[in-house]
Amino acid sequence: MDLKVAPAFVPLFDANNPHYKARYQVYYGGRGAGKSIAVAQGLLWRGFIGKERILCTREFQSSLSDSVHKVLADQIEVLGLQNFYEVQNAGIYGKNGTEFLYKGLRNNVQSIKSTAGITICWIEEGQTVSEDSYRVLIPTIREPQSQIIITFNPELEDDPTYSRFVTNPPPDAYVKLVNYDENPFFPDVLFREMQYDKNAKSEDVYSNIWLGTCLRANQGSVYGEQIAKAIADGRISPVPYTPGVDVITAWDLGYSDSTAIWFAQIIGREPRLIDYYENNGVSLEHYARVIKDKDYSYQAHVLPHDAGHSSLRTGTTIAEQLANMGIKNIEVLPVDAVDTGIELVRQLLPQLWVDETKCKQGIQALKKYRYKYDDLRKCYSQKPVHDWTSHPSDAMRYLATYLAAEKNDVAITIPESYYSGNSQSWMS
Repeated sequence: MDLKVAPAFVPLFDANNPHYKARYQVYYGGRGAGKSIAVAQGLLWRGFIGKERILCTREFQSSLSDSVHKVLADQIEVLGLQNFYEVQNAGIYGKNGTEFLYKGLRNNVQSIKSTAGITICWIEEGQTVSEDSYRVLIPTIREPQSQIIITFNPELEDDPTYSRFVTNPPPDAYVKLVNYDENPFFPDVLFREMQYDKNAKSEDVYSNIWLGTCLRANQGSVYGEQIAKAIADGRISPVPYTPGVDVITAWDLGYSDSTAIWFAQIIGREPRLIDYYENNGVSLEHYARVIKDKDYSYQAHVLPHDAGHSSLRTGTTIAEQLANMGIKNIEVLPVDAVDTGIELVRQLLPQLWVDETKCKQGIQALKKYRYKYDDLRKCYSQKPVHDWTSHPSDAMRYLATYLAAEKNDVAITIPESYYSGNSQSWMS
């Protein structure tokens, strides 16, 4: 097999390289470096010369089209291994027992925990992986000399992957910044794109896209300005629970993905976020138990409008099921407009005090919550991206909506134009 390998990726292939069996191999940088192709070839080579059980994963992966399946299938042909590997819909299988499996991290937590015998795990798009996902995944990859390979394009310095593997790399880690200028196979078409971006985009954006540097701020961020101000003001700090003041919870319900719950108190005119909880792949009873196990008294549990819809399977609503589990004071919001809810959150955030420890995961999501980029129009749309940041961000919208509709002492105002055009969408 005549393999042409860029120098940065030699540890993927050369058994004599000191990093060949490093616990972590981490390749990060800008576009055009060939990271995914190199890792795909390296894993196919490893699976050819010895039996491997390889888990290919990313934060969210709901279908085969979300995975690296096509990249691997294409490289099988490039390497001439069609007679060795059998490409099936569920995975790729070698004649020596090698197998490639695909699972998303956030939407397959229980399945990940029970996946045994993994010798190599490839995490693609590592910049989106949460700290909770790492806590679940890393102990699962525990075969002798097992390995975790990560590829990613950096976004922010405090993203879990960047913090874990670039800022403070663990022992036995090979961490390599690799960009287009180290890829001898960098195509002309991408070179022209790179030159265009260099001239047309800001230095910060160009450096992030092509040189793998971190952004100073999340581009297209929905709440980036407000979160940055909260950090500068020192409002993300220890915020203890105040006994004697009821707690409001605001939920975003996940069915095939995560459920997120904020815990808030209003002290005088000051809204405070004292706690946050998120999980997935568990029953509704689990969340009811979390609520009851906390030593809080509750004013209201705020649920989105779909919690009031009856299930065809059970004939009951989520709100009714929670009530039957002993959760009292449930408030189901009417249908709302996302853009109006975002405006309410922007009014709420400058007033919020947030516990920096208990709410860390939720604040990280709010910080990274962003609008979709319209490649055709070359601008950001007004529709946020649906990813792991959506669930805590949606729950925050429901909290802001509830506080505005209740007309309490928190200074949030629902636009009059929205009342006149959509009066049934708000609590009366």
